[in-house]
Amino acid sequence: MPSPVCSVIVLAHNCLDYLPNALSSVAMQRCRDIETIVVDDGSCDGTAAWLRKLADDWSGLRIIETDGIGPAKAWNAGIELASSPIVAFLDAGDWWWPRKLEAQLAFHAAHPGLAFSFTDYLRVSQDGERRGTAFEHLQSPIRLRDTTDYLRLDNALNLILGPNFVGTSTVLASKAALEEAGGFAGPVSEEDWGLWHRLAAHSPIACSKSISTNHLVRSGRAASNSEAPIRLDEAPAELAQTAPGLSSAANRRPRAFMPLSPLWLGKAATASLVSIALHFVGGQRASR
Repeated sequence: MPSPVCSVIVLAHNCLDYLPNALSSVAMQRCRDIETIVVDDGSCDGTAAWLRKLADDWSGLRIIETDGIGPAKAWNAGIELASSPIVAFLDAGDWWWPRKLEAQLAFHAAHPGLAFSFTDYLRVSQDGERRGTAFEHLQSPIRLRDTTDYLRLDNALNLILGPNFVGTSTVLASKAALEEAGGFAGPVSEEDWGLWHRLAAHSPIACSKSISTNHLVRSGRAASNSEAPIRLDEAPAELAQTAPGLSSAANRRPRAFMPLSPLWLGKAATASLVSIALHFVGGQRASR
């Protein structure tokens, strides 16, 4: 049996209020043969039971339950289980924009020697308030590029030294490169930062200044005038036709809403959205 084109690793720890949102964004990616691995690291909020129920309708969903081993070891457990040579990461509090994987996978297919690639991401508060992008906030020189295309980074190690503007939820990486670099390791504050630097020291990496991901922040500065997050009523037209009630539900959202968010849809409704998205994407794949 051929390997999936990508293994998506989702890390959850007591994030059931947000996890359905993250998984909905994975289900809506227009890519074939995606393996989704959720690492539930010792959650005590009902995550495990919810995932087991969801797995009944999601044949590509794999679940790992770990005993509060921490993010680094939990990510590594997902990497070890991944059956694809390409791995993507998504924190349970974050969610992807449509076609995030499609564009990134295409670039990796054209540049098979890449260790990893990443993009900018939008910082969004729990109230749906826009707080600017990471590249803006951290003054990344990549934001000054004239193009949003993926490009290989020259002198990459020096470029990403200092503030960590590599958002883990935007990363697509070679599993072999991750394993060769020893995976996530080190102090909690440096476990991802250290991995990106080890990879950049020995292999080519690439980046786009495009925004592929929304990152949930629970504290921070006032919102800036940045690009708006994706909205449920701006989802693909085919999905709206499959579930016409979702657009009217979006019109009843509270004062500041998070796209595809269980904070206003509720866990049961968001679980249904996952099933709808899977049905839509599955039908689209079958028609190709």
